[in-house]
Amino acid sequence: MLLLQKVYRLFSFRDRSEKEIRDYLKVKSKNLKVKIGENEIIEKLKEQGLLDDEKFAKAWVESRRRKFGLRRIKQELVQKGIDREIVESIMYQVLSIKSEEEVAKEALEKKARAWKSLEPLEFRKKAYGYLQRKGFEFEIVKKAVDNFLKKG
Repeated sequence: MLLLQKVYRLFSFRDRSEKEIRDYLKVKSKNLKVKIGENEIIEKLKEQGLLDDEKFAKAWVESRRRKFGLRRIKQELVQKGIDREIVESIMYQVLSIKSEEEVAKEALEKKARAWKSLEPLEFRKKAYGYLQRKGFEFEIVKKAVDNFLKKG
């Protein structure tokens, strides 16, 4: 039961994907004498509603959406073992709520305050790099930077 308690503790910080829990169990079960198997723990967590990849993915997207582009968020979800169908479904739902252009624009506006003294070319270089590192597609970055420079 000690292993199960350690798993419960993980959920006290944030939701987890099934892959994250399986990876954790593989590492921890080597160090501990385990009376209950990995699959039994996974099933128990699912029955209790703690382990749900779709719920995890939605929460992940909500927490990351304010700062990052969909490309980066998708990549993170795939790394966390979320099925691509679930990822695509959630991305479609997210885009219907707030466009990628709006998120890029907001991210740029926050960062641009620190760059207000830069020349337009230097500003453009910094803005492109910043937004692309945040996971926005090139076309969206271009639109956001062009619109910002026209406005400002």
